[in-house]
Amino acid sequence: MEQISESEFNKRIIDFFVRSNLYELPSKRKDRLIILKAFSMIFKKDSFTEKEINELIKEFLQKVSRVKIDHVKIRRYLVDDGFLARTSDVSQYFANTSLYKNIFEESINDINLEEIINEAQKEIEERSKRYK
Repeated sequence: MEQISESEFNKRIIDFFVRSNLYELPSKRKDRLIILKAFSMIFKKDSFTEKEINELIKEFLQKVSRVKIDHVKIRRYLVDDGFLARTSDVSQYFANTSLYKNIFEESINDINLEEIINEAQKEIEERSKRYK
């Protein structure tokens, strides 16, 4: 798979989180990784409890209201695809930032997801007001 650029990442995030209703993760690997990478970016420290993970995912889902995937499924996808690791007793989760390091352009780690999503939402609202 070729490396995912920051511009491609931003475009796909807007497509998935702002322009469409997402009920399931896409089957296309590249799209799935982009979405999971976005979710993984909400984890700002290294270690979490399951409750903390759930709360962070729920908060993010509220901000991107077009995503209709259950927070538990998102957590499971993050673990299954290696974005999160957990202890065998499931008491602690760990952000795994190195697994897909070569797939994503390094600058993606510095973007502000909320800002990109909010700007896209405002732009769409302004456009729809003009055409009413």
